[in-house]
Amino acid sequence: MELTEEQKLVTGIADYFNIEVPDIISEYVTDSVTVQRMIYAIVTVRNTERLKRLYNANKNTFYDAVQNYNSEAYMENDKLASQIKEANDLAVKVTQANIEIRDLFQNQVKAAYDKEKETQKKLMEQYQLTLNEKERAYKLMMTQRDEARQEIKNLEYKLSQAQDRINMSSAASAKDEADKKTGRLHRLFEKRKRKDENAAYIYDAFVKEIATDKRFSAEQKDFLMRCMEDGIAYEEIRRIARPELDVEMMERLANYYRKKIK
Repeated sequence: MELTEEQKLVTGIADYFNIEVPDIISEYVTDSVTVQRMIYAIVTVRNTERLKRLYNANKNTFYDAVQNYNSEAYMENDKLASQIKEANDLAVKVTQANIEIRDLFQNQVKAAYDKEKETQKKLMEQYQLTLNEKERAYKLMMTQRDEARQEIKNLEYKLSQAQDRINMSSAASAKDEADKKTGRLHRLFEKRKRKDENAAYIYDAFVKEIATDKRFSAEQKDFLMRCMEDGIAYEEIRRIARPELDVEMMERLANYYRKKIK
């Protein structure tokens, strides 16, 4: 069985005086009073066998038996009696000092433990606050990320719609352009058709009215043909196509017409 602090103290003093009574110490020493009495017995009797006999013969009155033994053994020696008293007082003081030291040690240990416990509690609270702040920051980042993703989706959707409108507009523009080209081609075709038809009409008219008319000389017909080839309107050619006009006069009239339309 492990010794108590009081029993350890008494055992140390017994060892100092070469007293070997561990069984008596472990059985008798139970509190501060028995500590004082056991120390008194050790420092006054100072003999292992005598101490055992006193204890075994007087277990219930061991302290009284020790006092009686000391009185009988040292009554006539005042100096020794004084030493015994001093030893007893010393034992009491040592015991009391040891108890005070033990209490002080326990109080200091408890105070240090309580302080450390409070410090750890504050650290845990601080860690929890930090963790909460980090968690809030993380949630905010996740929210902002989700909002950014949604905003990107919205922008992509708007961009897709805008692209569709651009494509539709481009298609419409292309159609309009194609229609314009088709219209221009149609108008050009119609114009060419009319021109061709007009050329055929002019050809027929020239042949009928001038080329086959025997009143015109070969020189007159040749000149009038050159005028038509030069692009003079057939109506103007009709004006100058007179059998009675010679080629020189016709040429002067044609030059006048050319100057007038410039």
